[in-house]
This record gives sequence, structure tokens and C-alpha cells, in this order.
Amino acid sequence: MTRIIKMFLEDNVLSVLIDLVALDETFGERSREVLDKIMSRVEAILLAHGGRNLQTEEGLTYVKVKCKINPRSYGYVERSLISLEDEVRRKLGLVEHLVAVFRSTSKLSPYLTSFYEVSPMPPRSPEGYRVTSRIARILSRERRVIWGEYGLGVLGYLVKPGVSIEDSFKVYVGDREYTLNKLRDRRLNFNLRGDREFFKKIVDRGIRRKFRELGFRVRGYVVVYGQPIYSYEYVDVWPACEFQTIIDSDGTLSLALSPRHIIESMRSVMEDYESLEELVKRRRELVGCSVRSTVDGQVYRIVSVLDKKARDSFEELNGSSLCEFYRDYNIDPMEPAIIIERYGFRLLHAPSLLRRIYSPAELASLGVAREVMRAIKLNLLRWSDTSRNIVRMLSPIEIDGIEIRFSDQPEVLEVA
Repeated sequence: MTRIIKMFLEDNVLSVLIDLVALDETFGERSREVLDKIMSRVEAILLAHGGRNLQTEEGLTYVKVKCKINPRSYGYVERSLISLEDEVRRKLGLVEHLVAVFRSTSKLSPYLTSFYEVSPMPPRSPEGYRVTSRIARILSRERRVIWGEYGLGVLGYLVKPGVSIEDSFKVYVGDREYTLNKLRDRRLNFNLRGDREFFKKIVDRGIRRKFRELGFRVRGYVVVYGQPIYSYEYVDVWPACEFQTIIDSDGTLSLALSPRHIIESMRSVMEDYESLEELVKRRRELVGCSVRSTVDGQVYRIVSVLDKKARDSFEELNGSSLCEFYRDYNIDPMEPAIIIERYGFRLLHAPSLLRRIYSPAELASLGVAREVMRAIKLNLLRWSDTSRNIVRMLSPIEIDGIEIRFSDQPEVLEVA
């Protein structure tokens, strides 16, 4: 379930963000009414926990409330906001899906792990944590083991027979050089929350890798499988699931699967418009839209449509054009360049290589909302069998010499 209310704390400034896209997808026509109620309750919660100097900021896809707050109040505010969102969902009768939870057939062991520190240390900021995560992903691709983050600037991997990694080595994130220096070897202790979170990151990367090997499309924690359950002219509705892993202090690993559906255009953003001129003329309606890149399969958000063309040179591409950068694809030299964003990282792209991802609210304007919802409800009736089949294909998962198996008999939880 995508959370509507999200929190960020930096330098004693707490930001509470209301995701308008998720709000619209969840409440549809009642979004404005629900937003007003949520905003008044959010402000009351912040003031009740000592929030000072409240400021409200509105963006195209969000509303943000910022305030000064004692960091010790963060946990209390977080629990209050989670309870608020759950309360709103319950009052409106929104029971979205059934979560199927599959337990591991054996408990995890205190695995021997090597830890390294990044130098120079990334800044203590969202960007610093993103850099740490990018280094872990790069090393997982380049080395023979899966790496995980253990907080800011610290990474590690499970010691595997036959794999030896030097005590100090370099890695590049873009043009920036970092050195990883070994800290120590020690065995994991699942009574420690940090150790559980670290191992969870490694398991999650292993699960994504296995899903890709099975031929599924993986987008973060969302996995697209099978064939479209509904097609209409240029819209496909794909069955998908979202996975989450939970590790208990006794070493029990659980895999939670919940159903999702991806509503995707069969045409590119370029093909959605009659001409290049029409696309440029209506560029504002694209800002904030979700799109999938046909190059890497990932979902992004459109930030802006530029005046520059695909044939022009870009400083961000070291003087190359989009046509040169995507030379393996058939790009119209005259199509406008688009800036897209994912997890704070922005890049240039071409509209002919992007496909729209629609929300249920947007389907109403296409006149197919009722048919799509009927197809989704029918698919949800098969979720119990579908989830078991997914786990049977996924299990066992091999992670650096460790084999993890899941029971194919789930516990089913109703989630609001």
C-alpha cells in the first residue's frame, strides 16, 4: 500500500509531505475533501508535539508542512500520522487488498559479514544516503557478492567461501571517486535492529535478482508478471505485486506480497500527440506524470519538457545530443528533450522512449474506468492462488551461498 503521508527530518526541521498522486489514486473524486481533513489534523498533531514555525508549501504533486521540532518527538509524530492515515482509510471503507505473508522454512544464522567505510564520508543528508545506496548497487553488479548499506557511509557483504575482496579499493559514482576501507569482520546479531535492516537490504536485492531471472519486470519493490488483464485501444492493465521482507529478532524471515496493477499506455509519449507542435504546446499537462522508460524499464516522473531538441548538444551528456546518446533507438531529431526524475536523480530523455503510467482517476477521462475496475476486482479474486504460485517460482532464493526457502502456505492479512 502506497503511503499518502510521508515524513522527513533534517537539521531539526520536520517535513510532512502529502502525496497528491497517491491521494488521488486512493480517494478519486473525494481527494480535495480528504486533503482538507488531513491537513488540519496534520497541523494539530505537529503543534501537539511541540512543532514551531509551521510553513506550508504546495507543489504540483504534493503539499508539504514544515516545522522546527525536537528530534526526540519524531517517533511520536510518525506514529500519530500513520494512525491518522489508517483512520481516514477505515472511515471511508477503503479495504484495498489482502496481504499474503510467507514464512521462511528455517531461521537465519548469525552470518559472518565484512564491513567497509566510504571515504570521503558522504554528507549526512538525503543525498549522502542516496550515494551510499548507489555504491551498494554498483558493487553488487561489479563484484561477486551482494552488498548492503549499514547506515550512512558504511556497507558490507556476507563472507562467502572462494570470494576474497581487498581491504581497500576504489569505486566511482558518476565522476566522483570514493575509497572503501575495511572496518572489521563480525557475525550478524538479529537482536540488533541495524543488523536486521542491513540483512534485509541484501535479501531484497537477491529477491529482485531472482524475479528478473524469472523474466518478470521489476520496478523497485513492484514486480509485474503475466499478461495484461485488460486492454483498450492504447491502454494495458498489467497484474503486479509489491513485496516486502520482514526479519524478526529470532531470525525468522517473512515475505509479504500484496497485489498491484499497473495501467500503462501502449504508445509512447510522442505518439500520444498528433504532432511535435501539439506536444510542445501542451507540455504543462505532462509535468508530474508518471512514465516508464523503454530503455531501462524503470518508472520516472516528468519534471519538465524543454525547448531544446533531441539533435541539440547537452552539457549533461558531455556535449552529445540525445540522438547520439540513444543511438541504438530511432529518435526523431526534432522531438523535444524531457527531464525525468527518480528518487531525486534527474536525467535527460526522449518522449519517444517513454510511456505514460495512468492513475485510476485519469482513466475516467478515457471512459474506461468502470471496465478496468471490474477487471482488477476479478483478478483480485485469484490473488490467493496467484501469490502461492509466485512464491513457488521464487523459492528457493540463493544469496551468496545461503539458500532461503519459503512455505507456500501463507498467512492472509486484510489491509486497509
